[in-house]
Amino acid sequence: MIKICLVLEDTKLEAERDNDTALWNGTSSDVLTGKKQDFSLTDDQMSAIVFLGMAGDEKPEAEALYRIAEPALKNWPIECRPIP
Repeated sequence: MIKICLVLEDTKLEAERDNDTALWNGTSSDVLTGKKQDFSLTDDQMSAIVFLGMAGDEKPEAEALYRIAEPALKNWPIECRPIP
C-alpha cells in the first residue's frame, strides 16, 4: 500500500493505492471552499496529475500528460482540480 498527501496551493490531494485493484482511491479538496471530489485513478492518471501539479504545464512532457490526466478530471469541480 502506498499513500500520498500533496498540497498544491489551495488544493489538497490525498490518496491510497489499492494493490488488489491497482487503483488510487482518494479525495481532492479545495482548502478555501471545502469542496471535495472523491476519485479512483489508474497509476498513469495519478502519475500524470502529480507531475503536472508539481512541475506545471511548461515542461515538454506536459501535452502528453494532459492527454492522460484530462479525461479523469473532466467532471471535477474546478476548485478541486490539482493541475493548472
